[in-house]
Amino acid sequence: MRPTALPFTAALALTALPLRGYAQESTPPASRVSIGVRAMGRFGDYTLGGLGGQLTVRLAPSVYVALFTDHMAGSRDGALRHDHEVGGMLQLRLLRGARWALFPMIGACANLAVVHAAQSPETSVNDIQFGARAGLGAEFGVGRDFSVGVEGLAVAYLGHALTGWAWRAEVSPELSVAAVGQATVHANYHF
Repeated sequence: MRPTALPFTAALALTALPLRGYAQESTPPASRVSIGVRAMGRFGDYTLGGLGGQLTVRLAPSVYVALFTDHMAGSRDGALRHDHEVGGMLQLRLLRGARWALFPMIGACANLAVVHAAQSPETSVNDIQFGARAGLGAEFGVGRDFSVGVEGLAVAYLGHALTGWAWRAEVSPELSVAAVGQATVHANYHF
């Protein structure tokens, strides 16, 4: 099977799932409001992993807004970096069934990034970065009030580059754009 045929085949297989008993509007992921927990990995100049939370609200039958906060940590060459991010995503759930949805997403975020020197943890620099996000997501109903989901995102941050070495940490004086990839899994409770 060609790699490009895999997403199409998966979408067709999902439409063939039994729908008996799942046609109610209030079943996940079609409920009005959900809260959830998130785990993510970010891949760029630093590799970070973390946890977060989200609140998702349905504005129209196919339009959702997800508000989130994420807290990540990682290291490179011994220097510790931790990011604390808040933001929102607009989800257009145009391809969906009674218990699943596949959707594109766009959004924005603000990120507090902090880097500590490897041998001197009290030596640190920080920057507030602003980002634009875009990607694809999927959500699947599990039980009556729960769902699980996955997201793949590209994020572009406008900010100052942060670097940590053994005994010092430095922030670049110039603004730059840094691109990263992010994979997220989440579990939600639906009201």
